[in-house]
Amino acid sequence: MFTRFPRQRQPADLRIESALQEVSKAESVAWQRTDWERMAVQRGLSYSRFEHLFRQRTGLSPRHFVKQSCLFEARRLLEQSPASIKEIMISVGFADASHFCRDFKALTGVCPRKYRSDHKRTALRNGT
Repeated sequence: MFTRFPRQRQPADLRIESALQEVSKAESVAWQRTDWERMAVQRGLSYSRFEHLFRQRTGLSPRHFVKQSCLFEARRLLEQSPASIKEIMISVGFADASHFCRDFKALTGVCPRKYRSDHKRTALRNGT
């Protein structure tokens, strides 16, 4: 469900690596700051230090990382699933359609409906 991470120049911080593994099990963008604070404390870090190390590792804040990962999952589902856009939106943790469409468009350049129709058209043209 999650994207590849940028190359690391420093040795991996196992605390952040374990946080990434925990986050990879997330199925929703509904993570709150308290969830991240709990995760930081469990790893012996202040929230600000945790966020700094997380951003250093992924290039994104924890909140944006989860949101982007859920949007990548939505993109995959739009390509592969017959589920409706609303069902996909809900399954990746968005409750508001306009918020989902805006964020999806920011990531892909098109709204979810156009993305799906373009993908289907391309797949038909390529015979897949």
